[in-house]
Amino acid sequence: MALFSDYINQAKSNLKFLFEVNNKAGAYYDWQVTVSFYVGVHLINAYLVKERGMSFNSHTETFDAINPANSLSPLKLSEENYLAYRKLYNLSRRSRYICTDQDRLKGQDEKVAYLTYDKHFERAIINLDKLLNFIQLKYGESFPPIKINLIGMKSSTLQHFKYHKAP
Repeated sequence: MALFSDYINQAKSNLKFLFEVNNKAGAYYDWQVTVSFYVGVHLINAYLVKERGMSFNSHTETFDAINPANSLSPLKLSEENYLAYRKLYNLSRRSRYICTDQDRLKGQDEKVAYLTYDKHFERAIINLDKLLNFIQLKYGESFPPIKINLIGMKSSTLQHFKYHKAP
């Protein structure tokens, strides 16, 4: 089983990758949302290992373990952190599995994909920031600010993400 530090290191590595994709590849929001979720997966796994030496084989088992409404779980998160993780999961599934808008395609010969937009990526970043804050406060882990090229972040007050216009 991976250690707490292994999960934290993988989360940091994925954050670096997110920065690279965002600043060099621009609008691949579906992948940026997915990477954001997997940073969250590693953060939650770090929490589970640190608190109980546990890891789970499915997202469903993880959700059951951290759900604040699960009175039997010693691993439940606050509602805010649970919902942040749940929203990241939902955004990631949306970005991976919803690829076309049939109504938008009426009258077009060519199918167009990419239904994940900057607004979805912005939501993912907001929820990921909550999980990064949780791990930082609980365990004293530090995460350097990530510069994100996303106009919606320009007036943001997030702790771990700062607006940065890519060259």
